[in-house]
Parts: sequence; structure tokens; C-alpha cells
Amino acid sequence: MFQNRKLPVVFAGPSLSQLSEIERCRIDLRPPVRRGDLQALLSIDSPRTVILIDGLFGTSMSVTPTECRHLLQKGWLVVGASSMGALRASELWSLGMVGVGDVFTLFRIGVLRSDADVAVAYHPDTFEEITASLVHVRSILSVLEQSAKISGLEARKLLNYAQRIYWYERSWQYLLAIWSSLGIDEDVIQTAKYLVADYRFHPKKRDALLAVRSVLAGRWTAWPDMGIPKNDVSSTNQKTAGGSAGKSLG
Repeated sequence: MFQNRKLPVVFAGPSLSQLSEIERCRIDLRPPVRRGDLQALLSIDSPRTVILIDGLFGTSMSVTPTECRHLLQKGWLVVGASSMGALRASELWSLGMVGVGDVFTLFRIGVLRSDADVAVAYHPDTFEEITASLVHVRSILSVLEQSAKISGLEARKLLNYAQRIYWYERSWQYLLAIWSSLGIDEDVIQTAKYLVADYRFHPKKRDALLAVRSVLAGRWTAWPDMGIPKNDVSSTNQKTAGGSAGKSLG
């Protein structure tokens, strides 16, 4: 406990699965934030840095803007990214909360509007994602469209179908089966499976890493290659990923 006193406090779950063991040793990693967690920090700690990434959703469980504001008023550096953190940062940036990454930006400009855009079900023990967030679906469709695998009209149509599915049932396995039934070519389905398995195309995971690494480095940590990997996308026949059923939310 005492050795963690000065480490950045990071509330995260499925979005931070790519963090290395060395990096984990440099942060005070805690489960997805829920109501009351930030208030508890005020009672036991002097001001330092807290990074909000994943959090529980729901009117009685989600961390409130007021809790974040109290930390800011007490001198904490509060960083938000990826999921619940990005949403709260988009609401409190004018008060000093720091937002990091694409998901935060999409909330700020109004493309994403609520926690429904980032909600997923995940395994309560391993934090493995079980369902697909809408922001992840948007990312995959964007890459497919930009690499000329699908048209803009098809991308909008597929996103519309994804938005109709209750978030707790929206697994990638289910989504891809629907896309196939709508006449999407098998080559596109296989490409999508590859993209889903690659965290570079998962905005929540990408932003979570960016936020933590930027704080640890004390400077902005840019991604070395943010372009569309056309060579990878065009050679995806043997790379797949799937979905399953699940339990918690975050």
C-alpha cells in the first residue's frame, strides 16, 4: 500500500489489456471505477495523478462528474481516456480535467453522445471484452471503408444495424453473422475479423495505452504509425477473431 502512494492511480479493465508488466509496476492499477471510488481517494491520499479509463455504468454505479470535480478542486491531476474516463473528460475539460485520445475527441465534437457508445460486457475475472462497443464498430467500419472494402453507404448501413442491437448482446460473432446475411463479401468478413483482433484498430485500447504511457513519460507519447495498414488489411485470410457470451459491464 505505502509503496503505491506516489504512483498514478489508474482505474481500468478491458481497455488496458495491452499494458506490459513493467508498465503495470509503475502504476497503482485498480478495477473499473465506480461511484464512491474517487471520494475514497480524497480521504486517504494527498493529491497526485488519477487516470480514469474504464468504469461501471448505470445511474447508481457510475462515477459522477461531481466526484471528478472534487478531485480537481483538491489539486489532483485527473486524466480521462478511452471509455468512462473519456466521457467524463468531455464534460469537465473546462474545469481542468485532461482528455486524451480519439474517443475523448469524438465525445467533444458530438459524434459520440453517451455511455451507450462505449459500453461493453466483459469477463469479471479476466476483464476480457465479450461484446463490441459502438465506438469499436465505428473504427472497424471506418478502416474497411477507407481501404475500399466497403462503400460509405454500406458502412452507414452496418453501423445502423449495430446500433439496433442491445449492447449486452452485441458480440462480434453476432455482428459478423448479420453482416454476412446482409450480403457482405466473405473477404470483407475475414478482414473485419483480423481488424477486430488487432488492438491498433480498437480506439478504447489504443487511447488507454496512450494516456498511461503519456503520464508515465511526462510528455505526449505519439503512436509511431497511425496510417491504415493497407498491406495488412489486404492479406488477412488466415487471421480471425471471435466473440462469446458474457456477464459484467464496463
